[in-house]
Amino acid sequence: MVIKNIYKRFPEKENQDKCKEYVTQLKTQAFLDNPLLHRLVRKEFHRGHSWVKNQIVYQQVGYKCQRISRNTYQLELAGLTRGKRNKIFVKSNRNIKGQIRLIYNQILQRFEIHFLVDHGTVEIPPERQSVGVDKGYTEAFYDSKGQAHGEGLGKVITKKSDRICAKNRNRGKLWALHRKLEKFDPAKSARILKNNLTRKTENRRYRRNQSELTAIIGAASKSLFNGESLKVFAVREAWPTALDLTQPIKNKRQSKAVSRKLNSWIKGVMRDSLQKWANWTGSVVTEIQPSYTSQIDSRNGCGSFCGKSLLKQEGYDPGDTRETPRILTIRWMVVKTHPMQRYVTPYLATPSKAATL
Repeated sequence: MVIKNIYKRFPEKENQDKCKEYVTQLKTQAFLDNPLLHRLVRKEFHRGHSWVKNQIVYQQVGYKCQRISRNTYQLELAGLTRGKRNKIFVKSNRNIKGQIRLIYNQILQRFEIHFLVDHGTVEIPPERQSVGVDKGYTEAFYDSKGQAHGEGLGKVITKKSDRICAKNRNRGKLWALHRKLEKFDPAKSARILKNNLTRKTENRRYRRNQSELTAIIGAASKSLFNGESLKVFAVREAWPTALDLTQPIKNKRQSKAVSRKLNSWIKGVMRDSLQKWANWTGSVVTEIQPSYTSQIDSRNGCGSFCGKSLLKQEGYDPGDTRETPRILTIRWMVVKTHPMQRYVTPYLATPSKAATL
């Protein structure tokens, strides 16, 4: 249609070359510098329309940002009234600039501001240092250098899991009481349902706990890369041909408490955090099968696997607590003919660091 309008505007034969030149410009971005072609394109192709009601995009000229305190900023956003701007206060650790997207989160009942952050450029060396990383429960990561990252993660996960378990037990008793009183005392039953069985406070606390765990894992990933460009070999969890720590071992009874704690192991957040920091530092993360890593007892540095069980070697001393070499260990450690069969070491660890659930 635009080409047709061009030939209508210049019908003379002496303008044929000019029309052909305009048509050629339309095939590239060169028509943006031509006022006539730009106007014809805008007239023919109208702007897009959106029916999204909970967000709006502002350019830099559509708002003003003023810093109030260390992490508090005041935004003056253009509204529906000409010459009048709406003031809102936001918490951010970065100065807000450039194109922003103001979103009203209908689930959390709050406003969010999304904007791009320039983290600069990364100089990638010709040869990256290779580091092996295993995801753990007690610590977030354990690398092949024998250094733990994100210590204390297991305590936070266990505390959160125990709290939710105890709270849900009490909620179950209240729910049974609510169902029991529905026929005899409907008013009391309704009060219990309204004041004691809602999820608003618990959801807020759950999000706070998840933020704490995410912060620990993020700090562990930052400590692992330390601003360097690395070649990271991360053990992939739940590989189809290997053992998944969240699944019980065949013919081995696993307590409900251990299953509950392992189900709270947020290994997906660890994988995403590793990839995020790898992108920021110019590193490469390669996931490998657990079967291609060292599979020996991290408590004494000896032993061999037979299926999913660890068999002892000659000269194995169960009471030996000497410092062992750092060995990448990813299997569920079950030592036959040994009384302590509840060791779980999904990471590089010394005997004192082994997770006992």
